[in-house]
Amino acid sequence: MPTSEAVDSVEDQVLSASQPQFTDSTQDQTVSTPESNESSEDDALSLIRNVYCQPTILEAFTPGNVFWLSKIIDASLPKQLGSVLDIGCGSGGVLNFVLSQHPELTTVVGIDIAPKMIEWAQKHHTDARPVIYINDDFKGHEFTPAERPPQGFEGVIALYVGQYVGLKTLIAKIFTLAAPGASILIIDKIMPTGWMAGFPMVRLVWDFVKVLVFHITHLHTLPPKTMFDEGPAFYNLYRNPDFLTLSKVHQKHAHTFAGVQEELREYKAELVHLASDVVLIRMLKPI
Repeated sequence: MPTSEAVDSVEDQVLSASQPQFTDSTQDQTVSTPESNESSEDDALSLIRNVYCQPTILEAFTPGNVFWLSKIIDASLPKQLGSVLDIGCGSGGVLNFVLSQHPELTTVVGIDIAPKMIEWAQKHHTDARPVIYINDDFKGHEFTPAERPPQGFEGVIALYVGQYVGLKTLIAKIFTLAAPGASILIIDKIMPTGWMAGFPMVRLVWDFVKVLVFHITHLHTLPPKTMFDEGPAFYNLYRNPDFLTLSKVHQKHAHTFAGVQEELREYKAELVHLASDVVLIRMLKPI
């Protein structure tokens, strides 16, 4: 299990991105660490960088397998959308879907740390319009005019990012990148509570039920069929020991749902307890 020092190092590295297709300025990801903690930190960083190249995990995060979120994403973005930023874009499935729903989109940007995920996204890119992949830490990246519209992004998506850097840090950075009135969608991990907390496989079944109920009661529709098709892939994901070890890194910024409500009280955000360990946050950047 990574030490607290290793988790600190992971926090600063986890949201770097690979951009072999669109730029030659690939960042050097060599990490300088204190000698006494070098082994532990190297182990943690290797886990972060390599866990998302394993077949079991790639299968669970293929572009098709993110479509269980498709109706949530569609309902959370404006009908007319000229620009979108996906922080932690993964295998590119979310951006492919958004492009398919918005022919008016002109600026599409994604960032992620895992090279295999970026390769997967490029390989499965389905639209004639290019996606810009940025190789940098999103917290410190200075967006160029080609990467960011003058007024900011009209839509920002961040799936499972706050668990690494903290929700307030994530939202503060999003506010610097988003246009006034922009739609912001955040889905993130939280700490499960109650007797099911120690039984991830039981929670997986319960979470499918919760997501089904959310679609019916909030979106007035059934979830996409792919949600049910993805069951076997996510079952294997939750049995992957490296993925479960990686989840321990999340604990530095983990809150219960009640804790997230308290932390984000100052924002006018809609919070939904989407699953036992997942929170849905929808908000607009103040005008």
